[in-house]
Amino acid sequence: MNELFNQGSDIEIVDFKEILSGKSKAKKYYLKTNKGVEMLTKITPTTNAKALTTRLENKRQRAEAIAESGVPLSRLIKIEPFGKNTVAHFYEWCKGQTVYHLLKNGELTEDEAYDLGARTGEFLRQIHSIPLRSEEWDTGLDEEVEVYNQIKKRLDNSYDKYRELRHKLPVIECLLPFFKDKGVEFLRGRKLCYAHRDYHSGNIMYDVKSKQIGLIDYSFKPGDAISDLAYVYDSTKHGGLFHPYAKGQVDGYLALLKKDAEHSNDATILLKTLREDFVFFFAAKILTLFTKNHDNGTLTQKKLESVKSIQIRVLKWLDNYFGLDDFEFTEEILEAVRK
Repeated sequence: MNELFNQGSDIEIVDFKEILSGKSKAKKYYLKTNKGVEMLTKITPTTNAKALTTRLENKRQRAEAIAESGVPLSRLIKIEPFGKNTVAHFYEWCKGQTVYHLLKNGELTEDEAYDLGARTGEFLRQIHSIPLRSEEWDTGLDEEVEVYNQIKKRLDNSYDKYRELRHKLPVIECLLPFFKDKGVEFLRGRKLCYAHRDYHSGNIMYDVKSKQIGLIDYSFKPGDAISDLAYVYDSTKHGGLFHPYAKGQVDGYLALLKKDAEHSNDATILLKTLREDFVFFFAAKILTLFTKNHDNGTLTQKKLESVKSIQIRVLKWLDNYFGLDDFEFTEEILEAVRK
């Protein structure tokens, strides 16, 4: 590992261990230097090291702009070629545990979970309100088209796959007319913002003692704000402490969005259609995850029942927060959600 640092440097790695969590192809390590500096290092395989290095440098610059605004994150501090087909990238180490770990293991009270969610929601809105860099404005239209096409393609594929499936779920059957009526045209021309693009509780670190938050595994490429906020879906599907955390996150986000709407037309537009857009992205996640389980061949009867239970938990949270009476859910589904 010491060869990752420049020759002649007095920095040496005195401790390192592999981190086995996560689903990416990159290998991850905890490193500690003789200077007492702790880092997270990712070793990413690639067929084009130069292109990957450029993408990482762009990511580093975006993250710097966001960090300078006061958003706490694991800064990307070094990028180095490592062998012929891999690139090493070094990040500041965030102390503590993932929020997912703390919520799952009941290490917070309900009030603490809510308050933590509110802080993470405020940070996400802060990210979304940072102006894009000038060079990203120059390509803004292309980015908007790309984001629109990506979301449309993903949903069209999921919709087509679902129509061919043997299993049909009542929740999805009720959501399909909503998909058809709303479509994704509302995304056309909508102003993009910096987006984390994977803002779930497993990508947020929290140190209980210091109360410090640290965002990890971010992209910060331009994306859609409400789609980014809708990653809170991953919390609502678990129940328990995840639900007050999710409520806090949306409350925190909305509190700042309402302030932004006092002087920003873009924020006003988001606020006006937030409820319907939010339910749309939640419904998209329900549909996409269901068809993905089919693709993986993992949809046994037991798994099917588990998927149904998750959908009810998600809808229960949505009903408590936004209300679902004016959506096309059957009385049977609403009764299951509200019992």
